[in-house]
Amino acid sequence: MGGHLLIHLFEGPSAKDVIGQLSAHVGRMPRMPPLWATGYHACRGTGSGEAFKETVANNTAMGIPYDSDCIDELLVPTAFSVDTEEFPDFADDVQSLVSAEKAFVPSMHAQVADNDAPFRADFFVKSSAHENATDFEGSFNGRSVVVPDFTHPETAQWWSDGLSETLSTLGNTSVGLSLVHNSPFVKLNGSQQCKISAFTHVPKDISTIFPRDTVCPEAAHHGGVPHLSLHNTYPQRQLEATIAADVSSFTFTRHFSAGAAAMGGVYGSDFFPTWANLRKSLKEVMELGLSGFPLVSMTACGVEPYQVLNTTESINELCLRWYQVCNHQ
Repeated sequence: MGGHLLIHLFEGPSAKDVIGQLSAHVGRMPRMPPLWATGYHACRGTGSGEAFKETVANNTAMGIPYDSDCIDELLVPTAFSVDTEEFPDFADDVQSLVSAEKAFVPSMHAQVADNDAPFRADFFVKSSAHENATDFEGSFNGRSVVVPDFTHPETAQWWSDGLSETLSTLGNTSVGLSLVHNSPFVKLNGSQQCKISAFTHVPKDISTIFPRDTVCPEAAHHGGVPHLSLHNTYPQRQLEATIAADVSSFTFTRHFSAGAAAMGGVYGSDFFPTWANLRKSLKEVMELGLSGFPLVSMTACGVEPYQVLNTTESINELCLRWYQVCNHQ
């Protein structure tokens, strides 16, 4: 929470000129995305392969087209760790997508299970800047995890190796990657508490988020830099390391900042399924487009658990309209 503020002014003179100058400054997508990336991507987070099979069967029976699928966000619940217990048939599931000419786009997370010995290293975010500080630990997807430090000079190669090995385990059939949790999102363990009082001028919203859903601000990155100073750049650093690994033809990212438009597609926000949120979702896509992001994904139908619609509204009608908006955005 400090340092210099650098402001860029784009003089136009027209609005179209401003958008062009902005995208030229932060970076543009170097080539057209693959066709599947512009279509409908299906995913879920149930932790069971049966939900994937049910979705495929229902989509096929009802004639609902889709272009890619992740099988399940919990197929790889933490970085580099394929859950073969809950998904014993994942190889057959992947092959069913390939046979149906659907793109397999697995979800990949930044968080690493702290008992995953093959992928442990000495470049994770530390609990503090003290010389003998241990790795910062939290929980994610029901597992105790540590968080990679993407400012460490050796992390990029380690991340690249881990991605390559994971995709090999998945059969090297994926054509893209989905970074749905590329943020330092963790739940604190037990009585663990953040030391926010050690900082001054911490915005109110941040002071309520840090003790609950992310790495503590006093945690330290390479060189002793506090996490508070790097929190907002964490997703972009993981995205950059993923692109540099060159293991995927195209990548979608959930969390991002200026410059991400040159690296792939981005996900819009998760909204509860209401008519008001359909309007918000469309507004967000249009605003991101004006900010230089050429490929923005809407979460069609919103996300569960959803708020109960009033008696004059129908979730089926809402989903239909949301899909139509996605098709013409």
